Amino acid sequence: MIVDDDISSIKLLETLAIKDGFKVITCHDSLKVFELAKKVQPKLIISDIQMPFLNGYELLEQLKSDNETFDIPFVIVSTHEPKEYLTYPIFDYFVKPVNLGKVTKLFREIKDSKFNQGTKEKTLNKSEQNILVVEDEESNRLLLKEFLNNYNVTFVNDGYKAVEYCLNSNPTLILMDIMMPKMNGISTLTKLKEIEYLANVPIIACTANAMNGDKEGLLEQGFDGYLSKPFSFEEINKTLYSFGIYTNKNIDDTKDTNNDLIKTDYTKIIPSLQKISYYRFFESSKIQKELEELMTQVDYNIQKDLYKLLSYLKNRDEKEYNYCLKQMLDN
Repeated sequence: MIVDDDISSIKLLETLAIKDGFKVITCHDSLKVFELAKKVQPKLIISDIQMPFLNGYELLEQLKSDNETFDIPFVIVSTHEPKEYLTYPIFDYFVKPVNLGKVTKLFREIKDSKFNQGTKEKTLNKSEQNILVVEDEESNRLLLKEFLNNYNVTFVNDGYKAVEYCLNSNPTLILMDIMMPKMNGISTLTKLKEIEYLANVPIIACTANAMNGDKEGLLEQGFDGYLSKPFSFEEINKTLYSFGIYTNKNIDDTKDTNNDLIKTDYTKIIPSLQKISYYRFFESSKIQKELEELMTQVDYNIQKDLYKLLSYLKNRDEKEYNYCLKQMLDN
């Protein structure tokens, strides 16, 4: 379904979609889209943002607030990039003038079996969505545990355990760390691809210290998606949603705050933070141990800030580490 009050824009996208074998429904009036979408259940909605009566963001809210239309992937087309934080994640966006190659690529993704598998998973109850997280770092497991607390999540800390789990269980999606002891993420992926039923299960690569070309290289290895550490809540949300898993967390509640920490009461953990501040930066293993232990004792907001501190430590960014720690002690 293509929604735009500009007839010429509709015609361009309609021609490309028909060329790729799609049946196309067009709508010039955004007020009619909701009822029409409930009736026809399109595989995809592509919508302009600046429209009279009901703009694209308002239309997105309306569609995602109803069970009958919640699962329909929504793509934005606009003269500028979409606003940074949305209540609901979008599947993709295009900036006008539209890159025809990118649109064609999107249409072919829609026809891909993996995408269809993902949309089927969206009809499952949360209790039926089993996410496997393969991650050896305790801090990352704690963060993902909180973020995915509405779902059945299993954590394993190495590739061998991941293979063992998948031989006996049926995950609907796998988040895979790359740098792990015993068997790394790429070797684990190779083993998992030998399990027949996993052919349509998305496996997302998670890696730190990403370099240019890493994403493309991991996708070529056979991963279905990519997340860079330290994790961005917005990126996790968008990635999982694209494979049919919606976290039910408002992105505004989890958005990153760059170097500025949210106003949080650190009173109860000040002694622990002071102890950490006494360590030299090169004593990173001792600091990491203290931070990871502290993360098990605090609420979600403080966990996020401690995770940020830990990320600076792991990335050897002493300046930002010291700045972040000082903020927490002064807060």
